[in-house]
Amino acid sequence: MQERTGLTLPLQQYFPAPTYVDIAARAEQLGYDSVWIPEVAGPDAFSLMTAIAARTKSILLASGVIPVQIRTPVVYAFSAATVDAFAPGRVILGLGTSSPIIVGQWHGLPYEAPLETLREATQIIRAVLAMQKTDFNGERYSSHGFRMPLLPQRIPIYFGALNERMMHLAGEIADGVLMNWVPPHAIPEKIKQVRAGAEAAGRDPDEVDIACYVRTCVTEDPSPTRENLRRELTGYVPVPTYRNQFIRAGYEAEVMRALQRWNAGDRKGAVAELPDRMVDEINALGPASECAARLEAFREAGVRHLIVAPWTAGTDPAAEVTATVEAFAPGQ
Repeated sequence: MQERTGLTLPLQQYFPAPTYVDIAARAEQLGYDSVWIPEVAGPDAFSLMTAIAARTKSILLASGVIPVQIRTPVVYAFSAATVDAFAPGRVILGLGTSSPIIVGQWHGLPYEAPLETLREATQIIRAVLAMQKTDFNGERYSSHGFRMPLLPQRIPIYFGALNERMMHLAGEIADGVLMNWVPPHAIPEKIKQVRAGAEAAGRDPDEVDIACYVRTCVTEDPSPTRENLRRELTGYVPVPTYRNQFIRAGYEAEVMRALQRWNAGDRKGAVAELPDRMVDEINALGPASECAARLEAFREAGVRHLIVAPWTAGTDPAAEVTATVEAFAPGQ
């Protein structure tokens, strides 16, 4: 599978939605292969993907990622197919299992058996995208008698994955895996898990794309961004799936101290426990040459679809995002 370079729209809420469309259009001009639209608290991924489709001609449009529980599988299928109608053959459907906070507290929906939920949803989505009439009874979902009138191109499904069971499931049934908040030295083991899942299912492991977000900021002074990302990382420590990933990556002592302080209500102290080493290994910060070296480390670790995630904590967010987008343009 060929190497690709993607760009995620800025994960921070600095910009109005139309600006994201401008960034995506510029990314296509610069030669990026894909643009990824996260969905957490807004904007809506499918609406933004459709708007981007109207301004672009070739770049892949990916949701990256949407919690599988917050829409029905049928809605996921016809939403992705609708975007495909505006951008034939350019859509990737990225799904994940999210967290109890987002699914349970924010959306008021059950957060139960996440892997089985994703497995069953994928089965239904694939059937609908193939224009089959649904006839599915599972533990988490059921659907009967629905047939979509749209005829999309093939839409690959990627799973946002952190730990072994999800990596294995991605290898078993997904077209790609999307990693997040992971240092290069931890990636080879994750790829082994994906390949094991593919081999167990009788699939060619090389057909499963390996994608990874890398938060990147081109700046002469990385200190403000490093501190911002340290706070951001700390917010993931209480989430068990992310905490387990950090521990397996070799940050156990620091993470457990941060968790202890977090649980005691000492948020500032929790942030202070995460060292520069952890922030710098997981992200790419500093002058363009240093960021390029960090990004190359992810390639060398086995990432085939490297996704630059512009990040900024400076006084001129638009300028920093522009500098980052321009610096790693594949067409340069």
